[in-house]
Amino acid sequence: MGDSEHVEQLKHSIEEWNRWRRDHPDIRPSLNFADLRDADLRDANLRDADLSDATLSGATLSTADLSTADLSGADLSSAILSKADLSGAILSEATFSSVFSLSGATLNRVNLSEANLSGANLSKANLIETNLSYADLGKANLSGATLNSANLSYADLGKANLSGATLNSANLSYADLSGANLSKANLIEATLDSANLSEADLQEACLSGANLSYTDLSDATLSSADLSGADLSDATLSGADLSDATLSDATLSDATLSGADLSGADLSGADLSGATLSGATLSGANLREANLSGADLSGATLNSANLSYADLGKANLREANLSGADLSGADLSDATLSGADLREIHFYETLFTLVDLSNVKGLGSAVHDGPSSVDAKSVIFPFDEHTRQHFMRGVGFSDTFIEYLPSLLTTAIQYHSLFISYSHHDETFAKRLYYELQKKGVRCWFAPHDLRPGTPLLRGIEEAIHLHEKLLLIFTKHAVNSSWVEREVDAALYQEIERSQDVLFPIRLDNTILESTAGWAKRLRYRYIGDFTRWQEEDAYQEAFTTLLRHLKTDSLNALKHSP
Repeated sequence: MGDSEHVEQLKHSIEEWNRWRRDHPDIRPSLNFADLRDADLRDANLRDADLSDATLSGATLSTADLSTADLSGADLSSAILSKADLSGAILSEATFSSVFSLSGATLNRVNLSEANLSGANLSKANLIETNLSYADLGKANLSGATLNSANLSYADLGKANLSGATLNSANLSYADLSGANLSKANLIEATLDSANLSEADLQEACLSGANLSYTDLSDATLSSADLSGADLSDATLSGADLSDATLSDATLSDATLSGADLSGADLSGADLSGATLSGATLSGANLREANLSGADLSGATLNSANLSYADLGKANLREANLSGADLSGADLSDATLSGADLREIHFYETLFTLVDLSNVKGLGSAVHDGPSSVDAKSVIFPFDEHTRQHFMRGVGFSDTFIEYLPSLLTTAIQYHSLFISYSHHDETFAKRLYYELQKKGVRCWFAPHDLRPGTPLLRGIEEAIHLHEKLLLIFTKHAVNSSWVEREVDAALYQEIERSQDVLFPIRLDNTILESTAGWAKRLRYRYIGDFTRWQEEDAYQEAFTTLLRHLKTDSLNALKHSP
């Protein structure tokens, strides 16, 4: 039990109590188990006092000095602690039930873990480095409070008011902040991983450098918030309002932002790889140099967005609105653009590889601010002639190439394309093969060697060679003994090294290539050579032709080296 004289002296007069404390600084007041309910203890000097298990329910302790006091097990329900100094106090197992005021109180480095502070008024309180882990702060008023480096992990802050609060470097991991008001709060480099911030108000909050990975921010308001450099990987932001927010250099990989409003947001340099942005609004957003590889942007609104130098490789932009967007320097490799609106979109140094442009809208009004890079072997161009020509001229193709392209267009590219090389002595076979390959949808082009002087080659031959993935060489005694075949074989083998893929596809009409002692001929014998030696027999020809088609299938890249 506490010292009865100390208890009576405290109850009698605060002024005399404070004078006694000044005169006896070495005496520690013993007030444990004291009954001080409803007592008026304003301005009392209770520094380092033993108030363990004391009853302070309903007491007025505003502006009291309770620093380093032992309040363990004390009953502080309905007590008024506004502007009280509780820095360093021991409050383990203390009771804070009912509504009470701690506004302006100093609770720095206090241990309030598992404390019940629901509905408490802690506005402008100082809680620096305070331990509030697992504490119940539901509907508490912490507006303007200072909680730098405080531990609020697993705390219940549902619908709490933290507007204007300072929580720099605070630990809020796994905390429940659903419906909380954090508008204009400072959470610089705070830890909020796996926290629940659904429907929270974070307007104009500063969260730069914060850890928000796996956090639930669904339907939260983050308009004009600063999230620069924040980690939002795997976070849920569906339906969130991020309009005009700053997310530059933020990490949003694999985050869910479906239906979110990011209009006017700054996402420059952000990592959105694998993120889900289906149906999101990104009108006028700055996505310069953002990583959107593999992101789902289906049905998203990106009109007038800045996507310059963004990585959109394998991104899903199906039915997305990209009208007026800037894709200068963007990488569209293997992106899905079916049904996308590209009206008045801007291209310059844009990379097109493995892209289907046959079903996009408004490409005919695209603005080409300079040439772009297009892999004609893998891009499916628009079928509309006007749109196709506008696009191809805009990206920098020559008229010769544009004129030649229609012969390459098919509804579906199922086979590797071919450039057929042969001796003019074997023209009968070459033409038959060419026409039957065309009928099967194989893109091919051919030109005979050993032409008489003055015989013209097809216009654009050099460009045409670059379009084809395979060089089909027809070997006969005429070709093997010619002057050009060795150069052509060497060139094809060099291309295989450069491309790291098979280029040369040899077929034979006789056994000359197998019997030749030439070094280049011997080098070819390790690979499959198509056998058309009986091509004049219909059944044998069809069998060899079927085998050829199988090797030309686009999913048979290594067929030449590994076929029996």
